[in-house]
Amino acid sequence: GRIKNLNKKDFNHTPDFSKYKYSFNNLAKKQEKLKKANELLKKRFEGTNDLSYMRVNVYEKNNLKMNIKYDGVIFLHDFVDAPHDYGKLIFNDFYEWTIQSFDFILEHNLNIGVKYHPNQTNESKKVIRSLVKLYPEVNWINPKINNREIFKSGIKFGVSVFGTILSELAFHNITPLAAGSNPYVSFNFVVNPRTKQ
Repeated sequence: GRIKNLNKKDFNHTPDFSKYKYSFNNLAKKQEKLKKANELLKKRFEGTNDLSYMRVNVYEKNNLKMNIKYDGVIFLHDFVDAPHDYGKLIFNDFYEWTIQSFDFILEHNLNIGVKYHPNQTNESKKVIRSLVKLYPEVNWINPKINNREIFKSGIKFGVSVFGTILSELAFHNITPLAAGSNPYVSFNFVVNPRTKQ
């Protein structure tokens, strides 16, 4: 992988994403690069696992179908992953975001499904088991259902703190909502709330 020098102003292992749009606008042959990106994304959605950090392919073909229609889906994170990887969050961590989101969904009787992260550590799986017991009335989606099935089901939006899923939702013309700083903030295709309200 790539190595990055850290300093007091930039101490995250992620690249500086705040200027991605500016950098892209200054590239030569933009249309050619967009075409290539489009081809690569289509291959991902057809089942090619091009994300090196993913041990599980969320686009792998299977026969599982979405039998319930949801207005939106929350895509959970691995609970022991680095929540401040991209900077500030609206919540303190993934667990607080999850609990408060569940409470809000149930309080307002919202038609929102929840899919937990397929690439979880064993420690995170323990948290999920606990959440399933604490929140049995939450609309838990079978984690083996292909994300393409979720997209085709007619959801209007998807929520993630900063996950790759945000760009994948946008590609499918589904509104992505973030809950913190993310690699897409310099563009305008992700809704980036600044407060919980």
